Amino acid sequence: MRVLASVTLLVCGEQAWVARRSAHGTMPGLLECAGGAVKDCESVDAAAVRETAEETGLELDSSRFKGCGQLILPDIDITLYLVTVGLTERPRDTEPHKRNAWMLTPVARLRFEACTPGLGALAAVFCHALRAGKGA
Repeated sequence: MRVLASVTLLVCGEQAWVARRSAHGTMPGLLECAGGAVKDCESVDAAAVRETAEETGLELDSSRFKGCGQLILPDIDITLYLVTVGLTERPRDTEPHKRNAWMLTPVARLRFEACTPGLGALAAVFCHALRAGKGA
């Protein structure tokens, strides 16, 4: 059975809010974004909003999504949403048993340390497109 998942990449300039996975779970020490499984009768974008609120305390709505991409892996389909946030929109550590504190890290670092294969490359493409759209 394929799993549908939704992940939200919270971007602030050239950096993203990520957390290191707990040493006690799967893929310990790797970086992750807010996200999780899509529930029955839930849309993928609604799952992104819900998971972001549950894991970071940030209340978003889908109008904040700046981009969307999909990663197709052997047994999971992951939809990644890009959301730009300001410096004052700091995620809270709502699930410390699952991950370490949220931190800002360069988006480029996700290519090497993200727990989801392909996440870093997709994040880099999103951020490049975002900069290009601003004329940067």
